[in-house]
Amino acid sequence: MTKKQRREQKRSRELWRKHCMAVTMMTSLNQTPTIPVTMMKLTLSNLPACLLAIKVTKDDMLTLISADPCEFAKDKLAEYIKSIPDDCSTKGDISIIVNSTGEIEKLLKHVIRAQDKILNLCGISPEWHAADTVSRFLKTTATYLEDI
Repeated sequence: MTKKQRREQKRSRELWRKHCMAVTMMTSLNQTPTIPVTMMKLTLSNLPACLLAIKVTKDDMLTLISADPCEFAKDKLAEYIKSIPDDCSTKGDISIIVNSTGEIEKLLKHVIRAQDKILNLCGISPEWHAADTVSRFLKTTATYLEDI
């Protein structure tokens, strides 16, 4: 076995170890933490911290949006339409859309930071693809709201 092959094998083992640690950490997160996770200041120093940030953001996203970005946008549009007076003398309350877009963009900002760090740590990996899925979901929702 050449030095290059040994290095690649060692790197492969190290990535597998990190992956196993991350999976273990994600599994253990299903237990109730003593401190609410959303209150913690998450520092993106390693892969498990990045995965925790993605999980927290995903949970917040699902709480806010549910499972369908289109339905979320329809609900916000319905709220906006209900805010228009019957005589149509003034515009509706645009803050309904603006505030929702702001919340989505805030979540997206956190996901992108964690996704970039995962890319730096692991490259294009299953962890990166998981973060990308959350990112795309949020981007789709933001696009729907912007179209309103």
